[in-house]
Amino acid sequence: MENIFDTIYQILQSFQEYFLVKQEREMVKGKLRENLAKNNSLRRKDFDNMMEGILSTLDRKEEELIYLSNNYLSNQKKTWQALGENLTNMKGTLAHEEDEEGRIFQGMVKDVFFNQNENGGKEVTHKLKEFQEEHQKMIDSLKALLVKREEVRLRDFKSTVENIRHNI
Repeated sequence: MENIFDTIYQILQSFQEYFLVKQEREMVKGKLRENLAKNNSLRRKDFDNMMEGILSTLDRKEEELIYLSNNYLSNQKKTWQALGENLTNMKGTLAHEEDEEGRIFQGMVKDVFFNQNENGGKEVTHKLKEFQEEHQKMIDSLKALLVKREEVRLRDFKSTVENIRHNI
């Protein structure tokens, strides 16, 4: 049961961290867009079009993660409701652990929690971590271009965009 709470906490923590990273991404993207436009290397509209390919891929992954997370959390809610109903029905039996029914129910509860965590929780947390790593690599690549400031050129940006596409 503790694993489930840990998994839920990790999911919520990951989404909170992701939104902070997403804000940073937008800030870096805006600065890079302006630098390229000031240098007459790339029009803002062209920059937006080139970034759209990367961002649409990340948006699809984000939607998938939200769906997986919602599904996992919904399944957890249903499991807790079902266990609550069964617990009310078996209150007297659980008071006597030596009862066969009580041991069977306790084993069933442990199996349900184990299966819930194994089947959904690990997949969701793994995908969230993977997504965050991809997102952070993209931001780091864009930040590396920002360091160049006035020297950043279209070829640098195109090369970075290609590298990002291959990594996400």
